[in-house]
Amino acid sequence: MIDHIVPDGPGVPGSGGTLVIRTWSEPDGEHGFRARVTYSEGAGQHGSLSTVDREEVLHTVRRWLAAQDG
Repeated sequence: MIDHIVPDGPGVPGSGGTLVIRTWSEPDGEHGFRARVTYSEGAGQHGSLSTVDREEVLHTVRRWLAAQDG
C-alpha cells in the first residue's frame, strides 16, 4: 500500500530520483520484519510505503526503476 504520491513543486521529467529502503527487525511482530521505502520520482513527486511484505518492497522498487526509464 503506497501512502501517497504528492506533487512537490517544479521538476524536470526524466531527471532521476532517490529511493531509500530502511528495514528493521520486529521480533515480537507476526512477520518479524518491517520496511519503509521513501522515494522521489522526477517531476517533483514523492511517496512512501511502510510494509511487512517483502514482495511489496520489491514491487515498489521495480515500479520506481521502471519510472526512471522515462
